[in-house]
Amino acid sequence: MPALTGRIPTFTIGDRLRKARLSVDDDLDVRQFAEMLGVDRNTVTNYELEKTRPSKMKPLVLRQWALVTGVDFDWLLNGEAPDESGASGQGRLRESNPRPFHYE
Repeated sequence: MPALTGRIPTFTIGDRLRKARLSVDDDLDVRQFAEMLGVDRNTVTNYELEKTRPSKMKPLVLRQWALVTGVDFDWLLNGEAPDESGASGQGRLRESNPRPFHYE
């Protein structure tokens, strides 16, 4: 029997945004979600349909999207999955007052 090979689907940023919204609640409509984000419903629609180019999407709105949905920011932005520690790329939370490098 030949080995089965699979394909990995590619999701656009619009796909990921929609999946994140629907992961909160399958019945959550765009208007309700926009209210949760504090933006106009057209913003949500334009982001999900990519009528707003990803380069023009506001990072603050995307961060709020990640926060409200509980989805990793870097995955929303570029499809990068978090590493084993649960953090990924630049979206990783950093300690607000790290110890100096010479502190033991």
